[in-house]
Amino acid sequence: MYYGYGGLMQAPDAKVLRAFRQDSPGDAADIYAVVDAAAPTTVMARESWHPRWHAYIDGVPAPVRRVTPDFPAVDVSPGHHVIALRFERPWWAHVSWLPWPVMPLVAWLVTRRRQRR
Repeated sequence: MYYGYGGLMQAPDAKVLRAFRQDSPGDAADIYAVVDAAAPTTVMARESWHPRWHAYIDGVPAPVRRVTPDFPAVDVSPGHHVIALRFERPWWAHVSWLPWPVMPLVAWLVTRRRQRR
């Protein structure tokens, strides 16, 4: 995780106490960070930005910003916060994979039926 808010070479306004990434186990977040911010701060994750990233600060949804060079970032207010980033896929993205294993089965049934005639 990266933190910063002002210009270059300034001391950070926050301290990342703990940050880790885990494989997406169901509804749990992919990236967690515990942050102590002394002033309004931007916290960036070194992960590829994608519009399906969703951020939660202390369990409350928060907007995800896109920062250079293409990383997701979250603005946090002063205080102690738990930031969770979760890559959320819509239901249709999961369902769109279903035709792939079904297609060979359908093709096999059609050819089998034609061979019987």
